[in-house]
Amino acid sequence: MAKYDLDYQTAHDSNYPDMIGYADQLEIGQLVESSPYGPYYRIFRAFLFFDTSIIPDDANITSAILSLYIDSDYSDADFQVTIQNGQPTYPHMPLEAGDFYYGHYIGNYGNRTTSEISGTGYWNITLTDFSIINVNGYTKLCLRSDKDIQGTAPTNSEYIIVKSAEAGSSYAPKLYVTYECEGYKYVFHGPFSEETGLKDGNVTIYVYPSYGSPFNFTLDGSYTLELEEKPSMFKWKLEYNYSRIYIPIYSYEEIYIFKPADPYFLYTVEVIDFIGIHNVYIEALVSANGSQYIAERRRIPSGGKSSFCLTEFKSYSYRLISDEAIISLGTVETPQRPIWEPAKITFIVTPAMLEAEPTNYDGISLTAKRLNTT
Repeated sequence: MAKYDLDYQTAHDSNYPDMIGYADQLEIGQLVESSPYGPYYRIFRAFLFFDTSIIPDDANITSAILSLYIDSDYSDADFQVTIQNGQPTYPHMPLEAGDFYYGHYIGNYGNRTTSEISGTGYWNITLTDFSIINVNGYTKLCLRSDKDIQGTAPTNSEYIIVKSAEAGSSYAPKLYVTYECEGYKYVFHGPFSEETGLKDGNVTIYVYPSYGSPFNFTLDGSYTLELEEKPSMFKWKLEYNYSRIYIPIYSYEEIYIFKPADPYFLYTVEVIDFIGIHNVYIEALVSANGSQYIAERRRIPSGGKSSFCLTEFKSYSYRLISDEAIISLGTVETPQRPIWEPAKITFIVTPAMLEAEPTNYDGISLTAKRLNTT
């Protein structure tokens, strides 16, 4: 945006510009020219918009750099290109004439002197205050000359021209944000046969993220998956159009993938709740090589039921995880499946289960490793 006037203060304090902008470039700074009527002042202010909603809400931003493509440098008198903040209201999207008014913008969130411009190409300004970055939507930046901010009239040419997004991706302004967050890590092992306990070929694991499109990877031994957000579900397909589901509930888990032995079918696992538990998950555990592993973990609505893919006549242990308690439900042999409908495995959860004495184990050591310096 630009404002022209014979009086510097009038141009500087104006609410409305004479020009919104060119098609593919932005001007930043000030200029004074001669005219038949005396000095003629021009003030240029630029505004940028970046969608930063992809940054996690709990991220710790460690650095941010605004990169501008310099088209022309007309700073015969050098100045500081300064980043200011008018959020959440200013500037509007799309720009409105009133966005030009200097009183909408405050602060110094990063600056760089034009004496460090060496020609055309990308030129970086390091942000010094990350509070300007909006992780819940668009980050809106106002770029001004420090002399414009101070209200100091120009005595020469004091402006630069940078490319806008309309010039194409090879010239568009860019905002590089580096951040760290706790993140989520899942280590997959397998697949293994429930019948032998040995590795059994490979399997495709489908990942359903909390946002965005599902993706997959091939598990053939071990695989480490690191994500910024907790995924909603892991799924792997078996033969006969059956699948198994694993719902992650922790920030770090080691997941052992097992293939059920033939014949296997879908069985309905039902929880009859006499406690009033919340946020309920059921795990079906399989015994292999002298240890127990989670074959499936599914979410069950309070008083509800879900389907598990299980081997007929095989014994599985079951565990309930809720906000109130982790409850062992015991070991149940999968019944014969009726021809026309899934068989049902029912558990009744009573208050007495919350009062059970804890089981004590001896000889267990635990090691914890800090993932970062927070």
